[in-house]
Amino acid sequence: MAWPFQRGGKSSGNRKHSKIDKLPPEMKATVEEMILDGSATYTEIVDYLQEHGYSLSVSSVCRYAQGYVDAADRAGQL
Repeated sequence: MAWPFQRGGKSSGNRKHSKIDKLPPEMKATVEEMILDGSATYTEIVDYLQEHGYSLSVSSVCRYAQGYVDAADRAGQL
């Protein structure tokens, strides 16, 4: 028997859905820029988002940043 998150015995993948992915495009772009240029700490990014009405945890920003930086590195953007 396959687990509910599996299809035909195969994993459904490792796609993660971050709260940052759900932000408006301009807010997400600002967060990504802050991550890439190192202009803000994760706590400062969380504070910035809270000032604009979005509630995220530092660990959520950290997880997103790790994946985003890895993807940007693989794409040759760094």
